[in-house]
Amino acid sequence: MTHLKRVAIPLAILALVGLTGCDSSSDPASTLTGPGGLQSAELQLYAYEDAVMAAGDATLEGPMGFPGDMPRRHRHGHGPHAGPPLRALDLEPEQQEAILAAYESYRICLREPLDAFREANQEVLRRAEQARREILEDLRNEEIEREEAMARLRELSRATHEAIRNSPASAALRDAICDCREELFDAIRSVLDDEQQAAWDRWVSGHAGECVRP
Repeated sequence: MTHLKRVAIPLAILALVGLTGCDSSSDPASTLTGPGGLQSAELQLYAYEDAVMAAGDATLEGPMGFPGDMPRRHRHGHGPHAGPPLRALDLEPEQQEAILAAYESYRICLREPLDAFREANQEVLRRAEQARREILEDLRNEEIEREEAMARLRELSRATHEAIRNSPASAALRDAICDCREELFDAIRSVLDDEQQAAWDRWVSGHAGECVRP
C-alpha cells in the first residue's frame, strides 16, 4: 500500500468530520448519528459478488447494465454488516461521526476500481445484449412462446454473470475491494479506545471472508 493511500482516509475523515460539524442537517450521513446510531443498512461491506450482480438481469423490457454509483447500491448484498458490532461499542458522537466519514472515504476508495471493472466488462454486456435481442426477435416472430423467452433470458443472465465473475479483467477488483476494506477497518480502529478495539478486532477476524490474505 502506497504512502498516498495510507494517508488518504485519515485526511478525508478530518475533512468530512469538519463538514458534518458545520451543517449536519444537510448531510445525509447525519441521519445515522444520534440515538438510533450507525444503521446496518448503510454500513454493509462491499463484496466482489455485489459488483458481479450489479449488472442486473436481462429482461423483455431492458438489457443488463451496471448502475452509475455501485458502492451505494448494495443494501442486502453479500458483504457483512458492520452496523451491529459498531452499535454495541457504545460509541461517543465524535466516534460515530468519524466512522461515518471513514465509510464515505471507503466508498470513494471503491469508485476507481469499480469504474475500471465496469469498463472491463462492457464487451461481455454487449454480447449479452445481442443475445437478448435475438431472443426478442424470436418472440416477435412467434418462433418461441413468452415462457420460453423468459427461460432463455434467465439463462442468459446466469451465463453473463458467470462470465463477469470469472473474467481475468475483473481480478484486480477483488484485490482493490480488500485494500479499501482494510483501510476502512484501520480507520475505524484508530478512533476506538483499547476495549473497543479489542471487540472490533474480534469481529473483523471473524468476517474476513473473501479478503483472507494468503
